[in-house]
Amino acid sequence: MTSSAVGGPPLRVLLIDDIPEIRTLVRLSLEHSRDCVVVGEGGTGREAISLAAEHQPDVVLLDIVMPEVNGIDAIPEIARVAPNTRIVVFSGDNDPELAERARSLGAVDFIQKSLPITELHPRVRAAASFAAPEPPPDTDGTRAAQVDDEQFRLLVESVSDYAIFMVDADGRVMSWNRGAEMLKGHMAEEIIGQHVRVFYAPEAQAQGHPERSLETARRSGRYEEEGWRVRKDGSRFWANVVITPLLNPDGELVGYAQVTRDNTEQHALAEERERAARTLAEANERLRKIADEKAEFVAITAHELRGPVLLMRGSAETLTDGWDRLDDPSRRRLLELLTRGGNRLHRLLEDLLVVTRAEAGRLDLTIERLQLRPVLDESVHELEARAKIDLDCDGALAVRADRGRLVQIVNNLLANAIRYGAPPVGLIAVGGGDGMIEISVVDHGPGVPEEDVSQLFTKFANVRRSS
Repeated sequence: MTSSAVGGPPLRVLLIDDIPEIRTLVRLSLEHSRDCVVVGEGGTGREAISLAAEHQPDVVLLDIVMPEVNGIDAIPEIARVAPNTRIVVFSGDNDPELAERARSLGAVDFIQKSLPITELHPRVRAAASFAAPEPPPDTDGTRAAQVDDEQFRLLVESVSDYAIFMVDADGRVMSWNRGAEMLKGHMAEEIIGQHVRVFYAPEAQAQGHPERSLETARRSGRYEEEGWRVRKDGSRFWANVVITPLLNPDGELVGYAQVTRDNTEQHALAEERERAARTLAEANERLRKIADEKAEFVAITAHELRGPVLLMRGSAETLTDGWDRLDDPSRRRLLELLTRGGNRLHRLLEDLLVVTRAEAGRLDLTIERLQLRPVLDESVHELEARAKIDLDCDGALAVRADRGRLVQIVNNLLANAIRYGAPPVGLIAVGGGDGMIEISVVDHGPGVPEEDVSQLFTKFANVRRSS
């Protein structure tokens, strides 16, 4: 067992990350410090819980985005099964809310993968030591109104912008002003004595709305509404109507005063504003979705790029800092990691260029006749360091395709199977009918839940089992 820098036992660290190359780089960097020893490694949150219970390490270095159980969900369980273990999140995400959530669940530190690899050991070593007012009263009660006939006549005759008239207790018209003639089209001599139902549309009459409005005004002391009314010629207008009950000195109902105003123009403007508001809301929603998609795209891209960047920079820093102290196998391993990180970064950039060109309608394809076996061999070779891949392909099979895009598609399918599935992973190509060839990538993982299948080919879909 390695001795620590202060003479005590080495710091026992458990590494959890679903990318094996990153685990290798971190292990080499920590053990290079000579006061840390990696007691176990895993690639899922479920493995983190199990290994923490088994090894009771001093520190768990924990990734967030992983298959099966993610890092955030694993934190409380790790704390339960290994209460003396310090949990340090090591993530490609830089979301402050995610960091705060991790700490609230029990993590003692949140380290971003963009951190220089030489600064990781001090952070891990430091982490090991972290032991309504009441509504106003209703004042809208029934009002007693003493109406002087002459004063009322002078009032209503002076107004031409409003229809102002009186009806008796049964709802029959008793008086009629100039504004009522102009608005409704009826002359006084032909309308006085008729019931107010004539001002309502047939459907409102059938529902008893005129009588109900008068009754509501009598009970409440005032009634106001907006709705369609009918002129003498049958045309409709949007009216604002106020009905007020009139009482004699003894409090007995003698009739109602009605004031009607034509608000058709204002109603049309309001409807236009509502339509414009709906159109604007729909446009804003589309813009929000576009912005969300762009933000998600940037977040996913940043997360995917951090892994290979970490491999390249971390490997280079470790080689530069400890070339003389590293043995030949360690140097070769770090150089392999450096090369592998560069290859992965190249593939990611190619993926980004393909997406950008495809969405812009400028994706150029070079279609040619290809022997299929060498193309699939290339895909397997690029990923065989991460997992064993069984290839079954007749050497005589040939296709017409763009070589680069075909390799890219197969690589993406294999990478997903390796990362989210379970071994063994197989790549099978067989000839089908009508001159077609079927290429299948298979693994022995749990598969995608049925309810998530519809999301597989949507933008930025990232479907995983959480337990």
